[in-house]
Amino acid sequence: MKEFQINRFLKLRLENGKTSIYIKDQLFRQCKFLLINIDPNNASNFEGVTSIDEAEEILDATSIDKAEKILDQSLEEKGLEEYEIRPEEEFWAHCSNLDAWAKHKYDTRLLHRTLAFPLLKVLTEAGDQIAKAVFKEEIIKRFEGGHPKVVRYLIREGYINEYAKNELIEAFLESEDVSNLKNCKLFVKRI
Repeated sequence: MKEFQINRFLKLRLENGKTSIYIKDQLFRQCKFLLINIDPNNASNFEGVTSIDEAEEILDATSIDKAEKILDQSLEEKGLEEYEIRPEEEFWAHCSNLDAWAKHKYDTRLLHRTLAFPLLKVLTEAGDQIAKAVFKEEIIKRFEGGHPKVVRYLIREGYINEYAKNELIEAFLESEDVSNLKNCKLFVKRI
């Protein structure tokens, strides 16, 4: 069994040919990932991309047909053997991705939304102080970024309601309006 410790909260293990993520020695989930196979002839389509989620969207839009899109999107659907990626190579790729994510203070743009936010939530609950410090900020940043799939995901999965509703309201209002609302709230409390 191979193991890669990212920090005291997060590690990966290669177990029976599969990569698994552990948080404080508790299995988080088995790794799955989006394979983005960018054709060099279409590389200019990805200029200005700021997240994996945006790259996914461009890939969806530039795919020639449904079959190609499905094959490009999911390594699992195509099969490891067609890409000649051995489990150990896949393991080290996952380690590299999650290590970079952690070194960049859990920037959710570096991982797919369906992995980044649940992982960040569990790290926060496990007591990771960096995760606690950035969790709400990441929700707000990605919501304000306005990428439709990310916004829908954050709403559908309850991240907006549970973690950042008040902060988002303040972020969307001008600072003068926020001050006036806070003053009104204080005035109402006094009455």
